[in-house]
Amino acid sequence: MTTFYDRVGGSATFEDLVSHFYALVSVDPILRPLYPESDLKAAAQRLQMFLEQYWGGPSTYSDQRGHPRQDFILLLLSEMHGCRACKRQLTV
Repeated sequence: MTTFYDRVGGSATFEDLVSHFYALVSVDPILRPLYPESDLKAAAQRLQMFLEQYWGGPSTYSDQRGHPRQDFILLLLSEMHGCRACKRQLTV
C-alpha cells in the first residue's frame, strides 16, 4: 500500500511546499516575527520532517525531536506550573 507521501512525489514535493511557505513567511509582516531565528532554514527543516512523517514518509521528525506533541505538552506544563525544567527542555 502506498502512502500519500509516496503518491504526491515524496520528499521533493514536501521540500517545494515548505520552501514556498517559508518564502511567503519571510516577507509577511505578521508571521515573520513569530520566528525568532534570523534564518528560517531550521524551522523549514522541522516543518518538512513533520509533514513528511504525518503523511506517511520517514519518521525522521520523531527520531530527532521526539513525539510531535512533546513540545506542546512541555510548553503547556511550563505555562501552567511555571515548570523551569520544562522550559529548559524546550530550549534543547
